[in-house]
Amino acid sequence: IAAVVSLVSLNEGLENSIVGEFEKLGNDRLTIFPGGTTAGPLSASSAGATLTQEDIDYINKIKGVDNSIGLIFDGGVMEFKGQIKQIILVGTPNDEESIKFIEENGLYEVEEGRILLSNDKFKAVVGKGLNEDYFDKSVEVGNKIIVEGYEFKVVGIQKSSGVGQDDTVVRIPMEIMRDILGEEDRVDMISVKIKDGENITEVAAKVTKDLGNFRNVEEGKEDFELQTPEQTIQIFKAVLNIIQVV
Repeated sequence: IAAVVSLVSLNEGLENSIVGEFEKLGNDRLTIFPGGTTAGPLSASSAGATLTQEDIDYINKIKGVDNSIGLIFDGGVMEFKGQIKQIILVGTPNDEESIKFIEENGLYEVEEGRILLSNDKFKAVVGKGLNEDYFDKSVEVGNKIIVEGYEFKVVGIQKSSGVGQDDTVVRIPMEIMRDILGEEDRVDMISVKIKDGENITEVAAKVTKDLGNFRNVEEGKEDFELQTPEQTIQIFKAVLNIIQVV
């Protein structure tokens, strides 16, 4: 029973974390998940569909697109001062362009320390809950933590979202997370910003068509899902609710 409760809490935290980030995005954003319209964003792996870094690079060349970044979301375990607990692990790109994208959109703001920088490897930004009472001892900037068996140095404390499990996030460089997972090209989500003055509906249609051609899939049988911010939030809530019921 404890394991089930723990998994439910993790799913709720993952939902809150992702939804919280989407709610910060404006109406000039598109979100792309692996999987077709029947697969859903969190069941893409079982359907065999994937997104890759090549998709991101291609999307950035499409007319009307300003920039895009990929993210990885997964559950994980963290050890600190002899305690082991579940956390929400997020792989965040930390190249210069992605850092600019993140800062301009007010994502992953820190209240102490700093964000992940382009030369960071085994560095981490932790949620506010880890800095408070999630562990017996608070996690502070400068502390060493063990995530999935790897040692990281904490460089920042993320601002609190005010939503319980959302504050148990641990953000690490995306390339390092890929290495840990053994999936060197993994992308779970692509966030796309369209250029100022562009019609989001028209750009969405063009991205769907061009990306489909790039991935060699027939129109109407795309192996990816493109959504507006509002649609994305609703889909995540629906899928995670199903997971929690199961």
